[in-house]
Amino acid sequence: QILGNGGFGLSLVGVIAYAGTNGPSGVQVYNAGVGGTTCYDYASGNTSNAAFGTDFINIIQPHLTVVLIGINDVVSATTRTLDRFQSAYTTLGFTGKFYGDVIFIAPPMLYPNWYASFPAYFSQDQLETAIATTAQSFTSPMLSLRANWGNYGEANANGMIGDALVHPSQNGQRDIANRVYQIMMRA
Repeated sequence: QILGNGGFGLSLVGVIAYAGTNGPSGVQVYNAGVGGTTCYDYASGNTSNAAFGTDFINIIQPHLTVVLIGINDVVSATTRTLDRFQSAYTTLGFTGKFYGDVIFIAPPMLYPNWYASFPAYFSQDQLETAIATTAQSFTSPMLSLRANWGNYGEANANGMIGDALVHPSQNGQRDIANRVYQIMMRA
């Protein structure tokens, strides 16, 4: 069963690949993504959408939490430091791990001109290293979209990017869903 977004203006991401009659039964998929929100916002409750992040995980109590967040933290004056990001990311990991398994996903490469418009507080390489370190500390799988899709130009040329920033296209969403599915089947 694929549930709607509860009127929060959210979209379900990557569920199309598993919404057919041949898909798994009894699966509920929620997307707690709110544009512009940071990992720090979710972990600290520092968001107008306080029902998301750790609060949302505690309400839903999922058997699997997939964490794909962090790109906004790179340029966020709220997060500001890599240590603050890592602490917030670890909090989301702990919360998800309390109820089940966690898969961590490092975001794709940002559009190169993004950094010309917004100052980066830490690099995307540092972000990916922090995500990998967190995944290792939980002995959880990590999926790197940069490693799979390449740089922004390659990912965009291959139809994985859906806008001028970093958001996945429908093909990118399907690819993420398929990769998460493959990780689940290996477990």
